[in-house]
Amino acid sequence: MGGWGAASSQAASCSGFPVKTLKQTQYYPGRAPVEAFNVARTPYTHTDTHTRMRAHTQTHIHRHTHTHTQSLSLARSLAIALSPGILVFPPVNSPSSPALEEAPPSVETSPKFLLPQLCSAVPTSGFGKWILQTQVLLEALYLTVDPYMRIMAKSLKEGDMMMGEQVARVVESKNSAFPTGTIVLAPSGWTTHSISNGEKLEKVLAEWPDTLPLSLALGTVGMPGLTAYFGLLDICGVKGGETVLVSAAAGAVGSIVGQIAKLKGCKVVGTAGSDEKVAWLKKHGFDVALNYKTVKSLEEALKVAAPEGYDCYFDNVGGEFSNVAITQMKKFGRIAICGAISVYNRTSPLPPGPSPEIIIFKELHLQGFVVYRWQGEVRQKALRDLLKWVSEGKIQYHEHVTEGFENMPAAFIGLLKGENLGKAIVKA
Repeated sequence: MGGWGAASSQAASCSGFPVKTLKQTQYYPGRAPVEAFNVARTPYTHTDTHTRMRAHTQTHIHRHTHTHTQSLSLARSLAIALSPGILVFPPVNSPSSPALEEAPPSVETSPKFLLPQLCSAVPTSGFGKWILQTQVLLEALYLTVDPYMRIMAKSLKEGDMMMGEQVARVVESKNSAFPTGTIVLAPSGWTTHSISNGEKLEKVLAEWPDTLPLSLALGTVGMPGLTAYFGLLDICGVKGGETVLVSAAAGAVGSIVGQIAKLKGCKVVGTAGSDEKVAWLKKHGFDVALNYKTVKSLEEALKVAAPEGYDCYFDNVGGEFSNVAITQMKKFGRIAICGAISVYNRTSPLPPGPSPEIIIFKELHLQGFVVYRWQGEVRQKALRDLLKWVSEGKIQYHEHVTEGFENMPAAFIGLLKGENLGKAIVKA
């Protein structure tokens, strides 16, 4: 992948409470390995409602001489995992601050990849003066990494915040709807602290039991659970007695799809990428679980698992896998296209799609969907159903928890590599 270049912004003049940052790094192919790492205490500046932490650090360049420097080894992996293109993490430059240092003339036309600068605010006392009427100051408890971020990140520019939900606690409030101590879901992105006017905040369900971790609001009783719920019940319209195929069945969404299908009286076949994941699927009710990486023939394995074919295929992976799976569908089969993680990092041309003849003559119904279509009471009912099933032990969950906000990139890379079993969560 070539070498490394380092750049950072100049110090800005502002006041506020301290922010801990890992400095950004730019990637220049063909250069010697020079990387930047610095932890600085710099001020937070208020900008607008639902703002992010913005930090400015002095320019330093350090040679990488040891292996335990967190951000640097992560940065190298992240450039590989997320190139080509630009992926941007928490913002560094404000409109008034200097632009990033330019690459040397010899590599001026080379691609540049902005690597992670992780912002972590460290309040030590009350900061009510930083928020306006109707606003709240949030502190992240749990953050999520999800496959969709790989696609959405392509639209970001340098200085943009990496998107994402978090479970957060209100630590300062001037909004009567969210008093101090309230636990909320917030679309604050990859940051430990943020300010919101409350418009996009959602309280966790009032009936949430103390026996369940709040992190489930980012997983089984959150966006992934809702994706499984609506994708299977609305898009596939699954009925008792049908046969359901789930790819990436040990992931945050797939593991819930299979268990809901079992609750509805279906036969469920799940595929995953390790023997450990296959064992977990079998333990939690999947009728058949396959390691797609070790079967001699995926086509034959799917035929043996369901000789009469599949009524519903819940597609989380796309690519060559789905081309094979679609050939196994029954006539009038339904396919819910939820994701395509197998091709998100692909740099070569995409594989051909499924055979048009199969789709036509089997009269298959293929539909992509995004979970945010379902809002209001229908969404609240789904959340209550999921919470009830989990509380009753009818749906089992598994979380892949990474400790430490500074390890967000590592958690994201691991997700894209398929290292997680169940929902990937970062504990701030």
